[in-house]
Amino acid sequence: MALLLVVSVMAIVLPNITVMEKELRRSEARVGLDAIYLAAQKWKAVHNTYAISGIEDLGLTLPGKRYSFWYAINGIPIAIPGSSRKKTACDVTTPPTSAKAAVSADRFVAVAKGNIDIDGTCDEWTINEAGRMNNTLDDIRKGWARWWPWMHE
Repeated sequence: MALLLVVSVMAIVLPNITVMEKELRRSEARVGLDAIYLAAQKWKAVHNTYAISGIEDLGLTLPGKRYSFWYAINGIPIAIPGSSRKKTACDVTTPPTSAKAAVSADRFVAVAKGNIDIDGTCDEWTINEAGRMNNTLDDIRKGWARWWPWMHE
């Protein structure tokens, strides 16, 4: 009876610990996107546009361990220097699929793509000119949904 109780508790606790660990890993995406947001705002304040002619115009090198970061130049997503180049089941060397980097004079969407575990599901994020961040593809809950459906809610 005690063994059944321990197994039941572990079935609830272990997935939640793993989710908390993955949430910590994805802080890289949020910090990187915040840096892109600040760089884009600075560029806009000086040049009156979010559009840049080269990725170096943002003045960023992001330490991407798990994530790659993307900003658009002439409609083409370009990886920001320092982005992760790791090829795993989720290929972070290619732009995200759930959202696209885009830039105009008055608006921008920058994107991040990463793999925070070993499955093939990517974790993808966006940030826009208003500073609104959105998780467009969730590696944490999507990967766990088949084993623990309540975690996908």
